[in-house]
Amino acid sequence: MTLHPLTVPQIVNEIVLRSLTGERMLLANHNLHSLYLMQRDPLIQSFYDRAERTIIDGTPILRMAQRKKDDLTSAHRVGSTDWLGALLHVANEAGLRIALLGGAPGVADRAKDEIVQRFEGIEVAAHDGFFDTTRNSADNRAVLDWIKQFRPDVLLVGMGMPRQELWVQENYDDLAATVTCTVGGCLDYIGGAQDLAPRWLGQYGLEWAYRLARSPRRLSRRYLAEPPAVAFHLLHTRLRASAKGGADQASV
Repeated sequence: MTLHPLTVPQIVNEIVLRSLTGERMLLANHNLHSLYLMQRDPLIQSFYDRAERTIIDGTPILRMAQRKKDDLTSAHRVGSTDWLGALLHVANEAGLRIALLGGAPGVADRAKDEIVQRFEGIEVAAHDGFFDTTRNSADNRAVLDWIKQFRPDVLLVGMGMPRQELWVQENYDDLAATVTCTVGGCLDYIGGAQDLAPRWLGQYGLEWAYRLARSPRRLSRRYLAEPPAVAFHLLHTRLRASAKGGADQASV
């Protein structure tokens, strides 16, 4: 697992700088769910190998990172809803073009309307995430053409894990966007399809509890079953590494 711990200002600066210079970048995020998926799907691993920047999106990931780098603080645990507002403010001033891809039909359009209302003059295009993502399907080609015609500086892909990561990995070479960011359910929050957890819960690592209480059937496996599986895998990996180190030392 490779991480690039960044704060909100650093994330925004990185995205804007890349957009203005035309240097492509894939911005990803890590949480326990992504670790679980990465352990089980080589394509998800390939996605994270491709990403130039992978930020910390979850308190458990921050705690793990702090064991190796003790100068990390809660400011380095950043979800897409934390940095997007700041990005849009700077993007509006810099004249950057933003594309929204994700959500049910109508959600991305409502998110676009909300953004344009808040940042008058910003150029935004929107497309829902309910399409056939098969690589050579007519739907997928149409979405790629839509991106190509708009040529966004920043493409926000909010189709949920692992669908968004798999889609980006399979189509990245054909994406006519300078910066591509996976943003999960962020468009649903902006478009009013889901309620955002109170931001103060993030300080205590409890946003997951709010989401679980709101959608227990959909999220119970993710928040109750996956973390022990991830912990077991990490412990197993650590024990194997220790055993290998011991064997190597004994053989010297």
